Amino acid sequence: MKKTLLILLLAAAVCLMVACNSGENESKPEPVSTEVSGNTAEHTPTGYLFESNGVTFGVGSAAADVIDKLGAQTSEPYTSNSCAFNGKDTVYYFGSFEVSANDETGDFVIYSVYLKDDSVSTKEGAYIGMTPEEVKAIYGEPAESSDGGFSYVKEGMKLNFFLKDGAVSAISYYVNN
Repeated sequence: MKKTLLILLLAAAVCLMVACNSGENESKPEPVSTEVSGNTAEHTPTGYLFESNGVTFGVGSAAADVIDKLGAQTSEPYTSNSCAFNGKDTVYYFGSFEVSANDETGDFVIYSVYLKDDSVSTKEGAYIGMTPEEVKAIYGEPAESSDGGFSYVKEGMKLNFFLKDGAVSAISYYVNN
């Protein structure tokens, strides 16, 4: 039962990140500025953190503190109405990883970081291509696991490891409501 629930939760998280639009009232993505504004003092990251280009951040970080410091994006950000939260979601693309933020509070706050290839790793050293045993040697036993992956929960967020053919195929940091 726990495995089935984890698979469903992971699938739902991926679906929310990939395709919030049901096809009705289709609209084109809104153009967005790469500048991010907001009150950065009120938003501090929690749980496991990610580091890239000398910038350390995580779920709960103010996007305004992070996005410009990460350097050039590989494509334009994509903004749409959120189907998981109130307000707008914006996805920022940095090649090997993506950062998603939401403006529900009036400021864009990071709710997800998605690692896509083995050129980046978690701050603790886990990367795509590792075996589950190698990841568990770093983090210990996961809070949740299934055939499709496993998760660690810490301070209001989840660190998810997705598996394919016996190896980590993707990693995501995600808000744990």
